[in-house]
Amino acid sequence: MEDAKTVQARPLNDCGLDNLGGVWTQNLYVFDSDKRTPYGCTNPLAYNYDKFATKDDGKCIKRIYGCVDDTAVNFMVDANTDDGTCVRVRE
Repeated sequence: MEDAKTVQARPLNDCGLDNLGGVWTQNLYVFDSDKRTPYGCTNPLAYNYDKFATKDDGKCIKRIYGCVDDTAVNFMVDANTDDGTCVRVRE
């Protein structure tokens, strides 16, 4: 990203939406100062896909499916996407 000059975080409204109406992700938007090109993860299969990014920043995170509920008996600490397999203890 040698040509990246500016880092901007878009402001959120009260509903947690950015100013373009998209759901805010934890990404910062990096723009080339000449072209105003937003960098981010452009792989729609990635965990941190950014639909507003038009140039990939090389920081896509692979989806790891599993149980993300830390109270379940089969909680997977490395999982970042719930696959519906969580098993809860009956009381």
